[in-house]
Amino acid sequence: MKANQIHVNYFTSTYQDFIKSLEAPKTDFDSQVKTAYEAKGQSQAESVSAVSESTQDMTMEEYKEYIYDTIAGLRMHPSQYRNTVSVYISDAGFAAMKNDPEYEAWVLDTLKKNFSFNDPWGPMNGGNYVVHSFGATKEEYHGYSQPKESRKSLRKKMEENYWEERRKRRKELNKKYYEELMERKAMIRRLQQKLFIEKDISWAEAANEAKKRVPVSCFRGIK
Repeated sequence: MKANQIHVNYFTSTYQDFIKSLEAPKTDFDSQVKTAYEAKGQSQAESVSAVSESTQDMTMEEYKEYIYDTIAGLRMHPSQYRNTVSVYISDAGFAAMKNDPEYEAWVLDTLKKNFSFNDPWGPMNGGNYVVHSFGATKEEYHGYSQPKESRKSLRKKMEENYWEERRKRRKELNKKYYEELMERKAMIRRLQQKLFIEKDISWAEAANEAKKRVPVSCFRGIK
């Protein structure tokens, strides 16, 4: 059985057409209506009703498959080509659509109008994450969208904060290293003077011995 959440994008309908072209020819909804209208001499509304009755004969699995294919075949406006759309229909929503052709038409029409909307800002912000959620009644419907760019901006901000914190940390560590380096040089200088006087050796010899005596393990540069 199809999941209650359907994911579509600008290319879904094209892919759907391609898949259908590989399958055996099927009579679409409009053709069914036209055939019923011509064969029985009924009004257009009566023909639509006749086709709707055929969906009521489907199992729920077959009906979900039918709705999935219908939604996947809806065209999106080119301005929405970067959008990622999720359509969620609850089990109660599917049941209501299956039993009420008018509600089914309203759900599909709501999606069709949204998909065909010209969004001039969509491509500029990297597209949107769009969610449509349908329940058993029109009042239960809710939808929202969030620019994808906002997530990218958040990630970029986090990266900038990381590098800024790293820069500050390195600056502090290098400052500490510099202070320790100056302290070591001062220690060497004092020891050099002491060795020069006490051992009666040359100034250069006193410097070399002082350097050997002062520990260096704690005086390492920060990369």
